[in-house]
Amino acid sequence: MENNSTYNKIEAYLEGSMPEPERQAFEQTLAQDAELATQVKLQRFERDAMELLVEEDLRSDMKTWKREMLESYAANNPDNIRRLRLRRRRYLAIAASFLVIVTAAALLWLKPFERNTQDIAANDTPTSQRQNPQVPNINPELAEEEEQPIAQITDPQRKGTEEEETEPSQAQQEEQVKENISTPIIPNNLQPQVQTAPQVATQNNTLELATQNFDDSYLRQQNTEGNETLAALVNTYSEGKYGESAKLAGEFKSPYPLGQEFLAASLFKQGEYLKAQQTYNNLMRLSVSDKGLRERTEWNLLLTYLALDQTNYRDFDSLMSRIRENKAHQFFDEADALFNEINN
Repeated sequence: MENNSTYNKIEAYLEGSMPEPERQAFEQTLAQDAELATQVKLQRFERDAMELLVEEDLRSDMKTWKREMLESYAANNPDNIRRLRLRRRRYLAIAASFLVIVTAAALLWLKPFERNTQDIAANDTPTSQRQNPQVPNINPELAEEEEQPIAQITDPQRKGTEEEETEPSQAQQEEQVKENISTPIIPNNLQPQVQTAPQVATQNNTLELATQNFDDSYLRQQNTEGNETLAALVNTYSEGKYGESAKLAGEFKSPYPLGQEFLAASLFKQGEYLKAQQTYNNLMRLSVSDKGLRERTEWNLLLTYLALDQTNYRDFDSLMSRIRENKAHQFFDEADALFNEINN
């Protein structure tokens, strides 16, 4: 009797039909009674297995019922079954025809595109690889000789004079020899060459302009009295040990913008212009309140663009205009002279 009562309680708990107060009391007992917990797990497993078996049996029965219904319908209505099969074949035929039409239309549409692509490829072929077109001869004498076969057919009177027209006379041969002797032959290496305008502002001379105009005088004139770290940085940079000075500048913390200015200059001197450009861009954000630092940074940042041959960049034009529009800028004259030299 007690087992039935426990079974019913577990069943009610698993079904969710147990009242709330009773459910809470049951869960407290379940937490303390290991045997009851095991019984609940077993009973839950049995319920899940039973539900699965019932579901599988139901699916099997439904398949059997469906097969029996179709067989019964086919036996009682053979014409309808035949009609359904014909309809299915008709749909398949329509679908296949539609697919063939779409494929043909796609091929017809792509054919002009392929022809245009070939034409474009032919137009893109280098001139040296194309076949030289036949240029008409504009020499009157040679043109007359080329027309001789036509005249020979159209004019019967000229049939007897073929040898006279094709073979030059002795006098003509002598005249040709004199003409060849009087015409001097000039070797190719002595013929006058067409002079072309020199290319202005190539990468080599833009780099030379950048290195010539780079300004680091402020860094070399630093007062290092009482600051050993700054003294070591200035001495290393002044001695041209730019790799070592870049390392010291990266570790220089106070004042931080000065260390970054030394770092950017060291990178520029090493030829690492892209890294120098990035460092100067960072300095632009640090130099908002320091007019001298901002103007030095603008000028040297402009030179990094020049060293990288980026004179056609919008940032280069913007910086150049900003400096040249401010006559009080400490690098106004240098920027104006550089602008004129680049554009001459």
